[in-house]
Order: sequence, then structure tokens, then C-alpha cells
Amino acid sequence: MSDVKRGLSPVTMFLDDEAVITVSGALDATTAPDFKRMVADFFEVADRPDVDVLTLDLSSVSACDQAARDLVRYAQAICADRALALRVVPSAPVSRALTKH
Repeated sequence: MSDVKRGLSPVTMFLDDEAVITVSGALDATTAPDFKRMVADFFEVADRPDVDVLTLDLSSVSACDQAARDLVRYAQAICADRALALRVVPSAPVSRALTKH
């Protein structure tokens, strides 16, 4: 069960000198649509030629399921289409999800 309150996105987006999307709370099948929307929105807002690396900060994700692995792959594919590198900063739950087969 997700610990994210209904109606509130678990995703917070920051854009300063570096391109960073910070995710907190639960990252699972129920929050996946919010995540995908925020990644897409990020690229609409952050279409800057000086950005060459997107950092996906998942260090505050408290719970996740296998959807986290799919969501990281989704972000990776979008970055590849835009010739950007993707840097992932995982929490312990995300690390476990990413290493499971």
C-alpha cells in the first residue's frame, strides 16, 4: 500500500544550475503516472542547451516496487533520445528494486 496521500504528487522538481528531479515518498505502480508526467514536464520546461546530465534523486524514496526499475528505464530512454546522461541517486529500497532480476 502506498503511503502517498491521494491528490498529492510524490514528485518534487527542482531546476537550478544542474537539472535535478527529486522524488520522495513511495514510488510504485500507483505513483508511476505522476512520475512519468513529471519527467515529461521537466523536459518541456528544461529544454536548455547547457543541460547535459539529468539527475534523478531517489534518495528520499521510502518504499518502492518493481515499477521503480521500469520508471528509471523510462527516464533513461527519454534522456537517450535527447542525448543527455542520466545520473540516478537511489535510496536503499530503490537499490534493491534495481538489482532484483
